Amino acid sequence: MDAKIGAAQVERAAGDPKEDVVELIRRLKSPGRAVRARAGAALRRLDPPPTWALIGALFGAGDVDFQVEIMKIMRRPGRRTGAASR
Repeated sequence: MDAKIGAAQVERAAGDPKEDVVELIRRLKSPGRAVRARAGAALRRLDPPPTWALIGALFGAGDVDFQVEIMKIMRRPGRRTGAASR
């Protein structure tokens, strides 16, 4: 049930992502995998990406799992640029 509430809050935060980037980043800490996935997807859709907010969260994170979630977002899979992605 907590995951459902969290998922609904992620969708609400994704409605106006520029104002709610901090909330989406906070949702990456959720114990619910679906909540983390939705928050990550919402953050990946942002253009330009919230790089400074993610870097700040990365350096402030004490939890390795949370750091990994942030790095997954920063990696932005699916975007192919340059020879390095070939």
